[in-house]
Amino acid sequence: IAICSSRASSSAQVDHYEILGVKPTATVKEIKTAYYSLSKKHHPDINPERKDEAAKMFTQVAESYEILSSEDKRKAYDLTRRPVSTRRSSSVHPARGFTDLDIDYKNFEAFQKNARRRQQRRDQFVYEWPDEFSQGDGPFRRPREFRSVFDEATERVAAHKDSRTMQREMEELRREMEREQERIARRYPMPTFQEMKNNKRRKDMEEQRKYTVGLLSAMTIGAFLYLLVKN
Repeated sequence: IAICSSRASSSAQVDHYEILGVKPTATVKEIKTAYYSLSKKHHPDINPERKDEAAKMFTQVAESYEILSSEDKRKAYDLTRRPVSTRRSSSVHPARGFTDLDIDYKNFEAFQKNARRRQQRRDQFVYEWPDEFSQGDGPFRRPREFRSVFDEATERVAAHKDSRTMQREMEELRREMEREQERIARRYPMPTFQEMKNNKRRKDMEEQRKYTVGLLSAMTIGAFLYLLVKN
């Protein structure tokens, strides 16, 4: 499948490197540092006088970090940033497909779809602090998390796994749970009704035996004392 420029143009409108203020060659650590700094700077809670503007920027920073912090998503995004001339096929060089690149076609398709979804739900985020900010003082001492009202985990799984893979993993999980239940049952076996009945009978007999032994002992001691006093 040849790569065409029109397919990538919709996602290339936003320069995520420029949003975070880092170079395209930036390391993961540099991207993470820039994200924490900008998300703290633009958080709506500390910008009440321009909350709408801050919320928009905060969301964009989070989206850029989500893409650039993921190796697969970053590869897909970098692919959309290539000049058109480098992506078009020519008569000299055969067209390169996704199979020729070091990137999964499904990941690229998922990246394009997720980029459009993110554009539609800009205003539907819950603006909360990353965990690292909870270590500070003042407004940053409350432990909070950054999350979306959408189930991001489900989207990430759906972007990388087809239905058969998910079904197979669910089946493996079910079998593992069944094996765990069997291990627990073997370790802590549940007695049958007859076993419980026999155990109760043995317990009653043991208590009766102790009572009888105690009674005989008391009678023997009493008889001995009676004879001793009488003599």
